[in-house]
Amino acid sequence: MRTIKININNEKIYEHILFLLKNLKVEGLEVVEDKRSSFDETGFMDWDQREIADIGKIAFNSRTFVIDDEDYSRW
Repeated sequence: MRTIKININNEKIYEHILFLLKNLKVEGLEVVEDKRSSFDETGFMDWDQREIADIGKIAFNSRTFVIDDEDYSRW
């Protein structure tokens, strides 16, 4: 068995490719759609697992801290 992964950054092209693949009547061909990486209605892709894991690390990097001179004792 062999696996091919195709990264498509355009929803219109994606629909055409998927239509073509699903309509091929070839024995031994299975089309498996990965829903986790599909575009939503805004045209943006979902976050992958690496991005989700890394998002929590942002606040731990002191270079990303904003200099804040606000006096919070008055609040």
